[in-house]
Amino acid sequence: MKELLERLYEERARATKGLRDFIDPITAEKRDLTAEEQQEFTRRNAELDEFDTRIREMQKRVQSDAEIDEMRAQAEQHLRPVPAEMRMDEPGALERRALEWARGGGDRVLDISLKGLRVERENGRNVVRDYGMPDLEKRTGLTETYAAGGATIPYSFRAVLYQHLILNSAVRQTRATVLTTDSGEPLIMPKTTAHPASGTIVAEGSTLFESDPTFGAGTLHAYKYGNLVQVSNELLTDTGVDLLGYLAMAMGRALGIGSGSHFVKGTGTSQPQGILVGASTVSQTTGGTGQSGVPTYKELEKVFDSIIPPYQVNAEWLLSQATVSALRQITDTLGRPLWVPSLSGGMPDTLLGKPFYIDPAMPNAGTAATSLAFGDFAAYFIRDVDGLRFERSLDYAFNTDLVTFRALIRTDGVLLDTTGAIGTYLGGTA
Repeated sequence: MKELLERLYEERARATKGLRDFIDPITAEKRDLTAEEQQEFTRRNAELDEFDTRIREMQKRVQSDAEIDEMRAQAEQHLRPVPAEMRMDEPGALERRALEWARGGGDRVLDISLKGLRVERENGRNVVRDYGMPDLEKRTGLTETYAAGGATIPYSFRAVLYQHLILNSAVRQTRATVLTTDSGEPLIMPKTTAHPASGTIVAEGSTLFESDPTFGAGTLHAYKYGNLVQVSNELLTDTGVDLLGYLAMAMGRALGIGSGSHFVKGTGTSQPQGILVGASTVSQTTGGTGQSGVPTYKELEKVFDSIIPPYQVNAEWLLSQATVSALRQITDTLGRPLWVPSLSGGMPDTLLGKPFYIDPAMPNAGTAATSLAFGDFAAYFIRDVDGLRFERSLDYAFNTDLVTFRALIRTDGVLLDTTGAIGTYLGGTA
């Protein structure tokens, strides 16, 4: 799998070079593309988009395989002692345990604590590390004996599910601050709306100039997101499907897409406040007319400079795939492309030297569309209430002989610094 991913990177690098060799002479001549050239550029751009999509999917599969291997290894530690006939070092032992739970063994509800999970930066990405829970804080559903069913779900299953939730929410992949609370009552957080003025020279015995920061209040609620996955009894009975890996992928993906969309453009009323709503127009750059909403190099520089320097250090971009495609043609004043693709799986692609993340919830570049967000996303706070509820029902779809699984998480998000931590780009009029 990793070898295939590396080959995809090599193929994308060749396709990128082909695109640059095609577009650079035209850019140097400072002329528009002919109809035939526009058609060729669109074809090459679509080819790169396809490589981007395949690489992202392959990255998820590689990461999932690694996490499932880690999950199996941790299961060996946490699930012993077990009956000799079900020892974890036997091939398929974990899968058999998961299938037995799925078919009705043990508790219906598994309340999976988020305690012990840490979101850490690795090669410019957020990854989940499972450091386990103190014995006194382990949930009942995870600590019961195998006969009771709790042991069929090892601790690291929660990390795999949570990781897939992150992989399908670009905001969670940024440096966004994630808080985990034990309960879901409204959490009042101080919100910075203005910084104090710069210090001035004061003569001896003179009165100091008063300049206070301005604070507001941001409230983090706990909105519940959930989804259902149904599996036929025939599938559970007749196949050796990797149930844990499949459920972690499917449930985490659904929760990530649902909440991630609101982290981008949620209204903040009865749903999380999205980045675009929180940033508002405080640091917004508006594009010129007649550009079809696609920013120019100078406008991208203006977006970059709209962020105060301390926030530029760890700044990141958030945009859609279609916007990335539109920006591939843009170069700086020396003819250098602003978009630089990653040549390996270790680092993200960059725009103006800063990493960018693709989220389908972001509007595409267009007239009157807010298609770019840029800044230090650590100012955006995500609140997760402790506990991923993972449940199984044999009765919900009794008439169709399906086993129903559901996953639920309570979360919210809000931008707590509106002084210039994150800027946006609004496409101009036609």
